[in-house]
Amino acid sequence: MPKCPTVIVVAAEVPQGAGDVSCTEGVGDLLGKLCLNNLPWVLSTTPSFFGALRLLVAAEGDLVCSMRDRLAQGSFGACIAEAVLARPHAEGWLVLPANMPDIQSETLRLLAEGLSASSLVFPQYKGLRGFPVGFGPEFFSELIALQVHERGTQRLLARYPGHAVDVDDPAVLQHGWGGVSVPARRVVQRLNAYQSQ
Repeated sequence: MPKCPTVIVVAAEVPQGAGDVSCTEGVGDLLGKLCLNNLPWVLSTTPSFFGALRLLVAAEGDLVCSMRDRLAQGSFGACIAEAVLARPHAEGWLVLPANMPDIQSETLRLLAEGLSASSLVFPQYKGLRGFPVGFGPEFFSELIALQVHERGTQRLLARYPGHAVDVDDPAVLQHGWGGVSVPARRVVQRLNAYQSQ
C-alpha cells in the first residue's frame, strides 16, 4: 500500500555560501497544489518569515516557526527538524523547498510511492538529482537532529544510499541551492505589502 508522507515545505534562509534562499512568492501556489492533491503538509519557517507566511496557511496544514535561527545565520536544517517534530507519526516526509511552486503533482505522487519501496528517495530528471527528497520514518532521529548550520539534508544524502525516482519534471532542478529563487528581502517585502493592503 502506498505511503502518504507529510510534505515539509521549508521557507527559510540557507547558510551563507549555500546559494539563495528557499522562501519565494510562489509558496501560496505550492500550498494550494498540495491541498488540491490531498497531501498532508506543514510549512516550516523562521521568525523572520513567520509574519508574512502565516496568512497563507489554510486549515489543512500547519505553520511551524523555528526559533533555532537565533543561534546562527541560516536555518534550513532547523526548520526541517521542527517540522518533523510537528509530525512525528507521519508515514515519511518529503522535504520541499518553498521556492518550487512549479513542481508537478505527479512528481510528488511518484516520490510518495517510492517511499513504499525505499526509505530515502529523490527525483531524477535526465540523470540529474533534484528536490524534494523523501525520507521514511526510519529517518526520524536523523531529521530531528539537523542543526542550524547544516544545509538541510545534504549530509544524509551523502551518508545513505537513496533510490532515484525518474520523473519528467524539470522543476525538480529549480531549487534554492543553485536553482531559480528570489532573494528573501524582496519576498518578505512583497508579502508584508500584501498584508497591509
